[in-house]
Amino acid sequence: NGNYVRVMTDFGLAVENDGKWTALVKFPVDFVGATEGLCGNNDENPDNDLLTRDGVNVTGMIDSVSLLANSWQVGICINAGRRRRQVSTGPLECEPDLKDAMSNDNGLCGLAVNRFETTNPFRTCLKHENINAEAFAENCLYDVCALQGDEDDVKEAACENLAALAMQCRSLGLVVNWRAAADCPYNCTGGREYKLSGPACTLTCDNARGVTDCPLPNTETCVCPDRKVFHEGQCQNRSVCGCLDADGKHYEV
Repeated sequence: NGNYVRVMTDFGLAVENDGKWTALVKFPVDFVGATEGLCGNNDENPDNDLLTRDGVNVTGMIDSVSLLANSWQVGICINAGRRRRQVSTGPLECEPDLKDAMSNDNGLCGLAVNRFETTNPFRTCLKHENINAEAFAENCLYDVCALQGDEDDVKEAACENLAALAMQCRSLGLVVNWRAAADCPYNCTGGREYKLSGPACTLTCDNARGVTDCPLPNTETCVCPDRKVFHEGQCQNRSVCGCLDADGKHYEV
């Protein structure tokens, strides 16, 4: 689904993750008030979402985010080769010049902070009643400050926070064309072309009707030019696909 891996269950849960920065979790209405963990309890009350595994509400406490995260960590994931580790507390005090620059730069976190600027491409979305504008601004500055000292990491953090905001806007029916204003390019590989709003499914040799039969809404993505398929990491002519028999065996033509 664009740059995201999407996992769906038979009971309606859908999770999208870009492998590094952003995760989007969607539940059917049957699960209102019936969840727990890092994403809260889904009861439409954000004031009680920061509940630890032991049921302690850490909202307003110092280092509440790390307290929450550490309480919900699972054991060692042997197959994944990962080790359990403590989530660090808040970052070092942010350099005042950096925080000020990020807050006022309408090319980076300023796009989340300065939501009333008439030239801000997020302006309409940030005024939406279902968008927590202050949270997006705070998250962007938090990540930037946590990575201070590395210019590339700071830039990536700001861009990915804005990408998460754009995803939330899209879920509300608001497609925001923001990347040029923030100088945050969407990197397409293998000869694919960027689409602000394109098919969430990919046309491949094994899925020749992937775009036509795609059950997902359009998303920000990379697509191959017309009459080409994405095969072995590259956009190629459809002739490379050959034929598939009823058992899925491939034949070159």
